[in-house]
Amino acid sequence: MKPLLFLTAILLAALVTLHAEAPNPGQYSAEKFEVKATRGHKAAMRDGVKLSVDVAQPKAEGRFPAILIITPYSNNPGFQKRAAWFAKRGYIVAVTDSRGRFDSEGTWDPFDPKHKTDGYDLVEWLASRPWCDGKVGMMGLSFMGWAQWWTATQTPPSLKAIVPEVAPPDAMFNAPYQNGVLVSWMLDWGGANAGRVGQNMGPGPYGGFASEERRLTDYMQLPYLKLNELRGALDAPWFEKWIRGNTSSDPYWQGIAYQKPEEYAKVTVPSLAATGWFDADFPGAPMNYLAMKQHGATPDARRPRMVIGPWQHIINSSRKLGAFDYGELAVIDWDGYVCRWFDHWLKGIDNSVMDDAPVHVFVMGRNQWSAEQDWPLPQTRWTKYYLHSGGHANSISGDGVLNTSPPAAIEPASDSYVYDPAKPTRSPFTGGHLEDGAADTRKSSAGPDVLGSV
Repeated sequence: MKPLLFLTAILLAALVTLHAEAPNPGQYSAEKFEVKATRGHKAAMRDGVKLSVDVAQPKAEGRFPAILIITPYSNNPGFQKRAAWFAKRGYIVAVTDSRGRFDSEGTWDPFDPKHKTDGYDLVEWLASRPWCDGKVGMMGLSFMGWAQWWTATQTPPSLKAIVPEVAPPDAMFNAPYQNGVLVSWMLDWGGANAGRVGQNMGPGPYGGFASEERRLTDYMQLPYLKLNELRGALDAPWFEKWIRGNTSSDPYWQGIAYQKPEEYAKVTVPSLAATGWFDADFPGAPMNYLAMKQHGATPDARRPRMVIGPWQHIINSSRKLGAFDYGELAVIDWDGYVCRWFDHWLKGIDNSVMDDAPVHVFVMGRNQWSAEQDWPLPQTRWTKYYLHSGGHANSISGDGVLNTSPPAAIEPASDSYVYDPAKPTRSPFTGGHLEDGAADTRKSSAGPDVLGSV
């Protein structure tokens, strides 16, 4: 077998140095205001397109700092509840439909570079409202995390801080392509989000597009170039660009990319990122943390913060994931911590939030939080692992071995497997992707179409 070198981080190299401390919300703005909610504000973008903005704000005289959320998922009850929580504490929360979605004008394309300039224009529109004090932050998860990074690279002067939660990296690193391989869950996302509103084809994840029955049927149809049309979506011309643009250098992806040194160097604001060990978009947070330390445009921007919990994509929602209970410390007062962050950066309150450890990680098994000074963890031991076999590593019952012994100069055999698209390797995950948490992969690795090293 040809040797492959694997680098793995032994994160718990020195458990005695574990600093058991969760992100501490400390003292943050108290609930003191009634909420005034208004819908359908129209913010004009530089090309004349008007985006729809729903606002929750304190029902009181005066001007307040604002928090912007840009979403393709509509102002649903979850957003309304979160917006009201912050409004009661002295913040204006503006939830905006992305260009071409729901009540906003324009043409929807998930990766239209206009999302970048829309973010700038929305920040400055919000800052200019008579009820805003001119300071704007941003928050939100997933696509809304993308929107924050896209906006921050445009350097709007009124933007003061961001909280990108489970923000994916650029397109080729995670979604729609995972290290250059097109992932099925983004094909399902593309079906569910074709057109102006969410599409629902039945039970199952992603509006039913990720149900086992539909996937087995839809993915057998060719060409994939027309998959969305074969699924009935006639209003998503951007989908063909996803398939044709299968390299990172394609102009379509380059137009929206933000993870370049020159793009990070335009970001002037501090960032508080959050992700989960089982978040499908996990790579984004640590990549952005490291890049901002190196390339951020200001001292504040070069002091990023990151939180990694025992969570799936919808972070901080449950102590139990799959078959495992991660204990009473798994769920934290996350919005309280976010509020403390904004209290400092938007209200100017000296609450020492920047004296906290820059990195908080949840250590599964011990089910404790650890406050750390950097990422990767300074106590990490980098260990080289190697693949070996006698040429029969097929399935978990084969002769594949993974260990720390370097291979011989010439391995005696190589391994091969047969891939049959009509008989796809079964996924151990049932929720569309790895949102099930820690999963037993033995059943999905039992066939000869999988090479295993244990």
